[in-house]
Formats: sequence, structure tokens, C-alpha cells
Amino acid sequence: GRAAIWNRCTGKDGDAWKWAPADPPARIARTLLEMAGEWRLPYLGNIIECPTLRRDGSVPECEGYDPETGSYFDGGGVEFVPIPAHPTRAQAETTLAELADVVRDFPFESDRDRSVFLSGALTVPVRHMLRDSPLHCFSASRPRAGKSFQAALCALTATGREAPAMNAADDASEEEKRIVSILLSGVPLALIDNIDEPLKSARLCSAITQTTYSGRLLGVNRMVNLPTRLVWFASGNNLRLHDDLNPRALLGYLVPDTDRPEERQFDRDLKTWVVEQRPRLASAAITVLRAYLC
Repeated sequence: GRAAIWNRCTGKDGDAWKWAPADPPARIARTLLEMAGEWRLPYLGNIIECPTLRRDGSVPECEGYDPETGSYFDGGGVEFVPIPAHPTRAQAETTLAELADVVRDFPFESDRDRSVFLSGALTVPVRHMLRDSPLHCFSASRPRAGKSFQAALCALTATGREAPAMNAADDASEEEKRIVSILLSGVPLALIDNIDEPLKSARLCSAITQTTYSGRLLGVNRMVNLPTRLVWFASGNNLRLHDDLNPRALLGYLVPDTDRPEERQFDRDLKTWVVEQRPRLASAAITVLRAYLC
């Protein structure tokens, strides 16, 4: 309706036809919807809400559509810290330390376990340029140790919002509905939360490793092929993965030194602090990656 002026014929006035304003016919809209994939429009792969990289290592400088990546950069008015064109190793180490400082109070079993969080924070903003990415898993010896919190921090840094969460499905049909719904939403990351059984899922394996996922649309008898441009996270106490998921996953472990980890006191409200520091932290992730490419 915004693209054209629509009129309908209301009859004749002598030899002249009479016309009146009208809404576009519904059949036109239905026809356009059925032609999805054939429209002569620029390809939109995803919407990015933080600084990112192109495949050649350059950084999109302005908000809006970037034809090289097929992405639309919408920073929401945030003024991100400028990213050096050729970061040095020292700059990379400094910015990586800034990212690690976000989780300084988490009781990681080792530096290897902390690196799973860092991998998630570095992967989310550049997921669009990767063929695939691992499942990032967070486990702990006790409840309320900060497992899901790590996924939330990765999401807050990249988008300013927490990650959408879902529980592991009990049957294959319900699982397919949830995966399709998540992929349709276009979010950059998603969390499978509170897993209490060994995680086994052929569909999740496909969604992690394939560039597209084929599933049935909810409410209609139609299959769709959806791009899998997001990072999957999972959390659970003493989390175990089935054999097929193990080579597709990274697993970080928390070992709190108290029976009531939720009662620990900290010197900052971490979620609020990360949102406030997002202009610096989001740029830090890209600085690290750009320094690696340089």
C-alpha cells in the first residue's frame, strides 16, 4: 500500500470510468508472500546490534545495510568504542582481559572452563561470517552457581538483552517446533536451560553443524529451510552430552566453594554493569578478533 496508489472502478459516468481509492487486494499480498526467495530485493541475512567483522577483516563503519555481509547493523543509538584498524598484540591482550574481567567472580574449575565463556562472547558478534559454531555448554556441581548467567552476559554484550531460553523438549515433534521457532525469530543466540538428563538430539546436531535447517512451520503443513546463523548455549547441573554432541560442543565447569552459591555477595550488579559497559565490551571482542587476523 505504501509502494503504489490503488484504485477500484466504481462504474461509469457517461463515457468515463469512475475510480475510488482502495486497499491492495489480498490476493496480491498472498502472491508476494508465495514468491519469497524470488523477490528482487537485497538479501538480508540477519540484524546485528553490535560491531562485527566482514570476511576480509574490515569493520562496517556505519549503521544500516551492509551489502558485503548481507547484514543490517542497528546499534540502537549506542556509541561503541572505536576499533583500531591494526590492533597490536598488546591491545588484544588488554581487551581480552577486559572480557575476562566480566566473569572474574565466577568459580571456574580452571582457565579452560573460563575460555568457554570467552569463546561465546567472541563468537556471537561474528556468527554471520562463520559456517558453523560449537554448542557452548555451562555446567556446575551445584544449582544456582552461574551457569545460565554466562549465556545472559554474552547476550547482554552483543544485544543489550538476555538470551531467549527454552527447556529441553521431551519428544522429537516438540523439539522441532522449538528449534524452528528460534530460527524464525532471527535471534543471534539461544539457550537450552536447566537440562537434567544427558543431552541427546539429532535435530540439535543438525542445527549446530549445517548451514540450513529444514523443519515444519507451526500450524501449517509446509516445510521451510532456515539459516542457522546463531550460537546455541546449554546449561545444566553436572551436564552430560550424548556422543553425537560431544565433538560439537565446548563444556565449561563451575565449582562453587559454598553450599549456597546464590547467597554470595559481589561488589557490582553484573547485569546492569555489563549493559553500562557494553559500548566498550562489544568493541573489545572485535578488537581481539581483528588483532588475531592481523
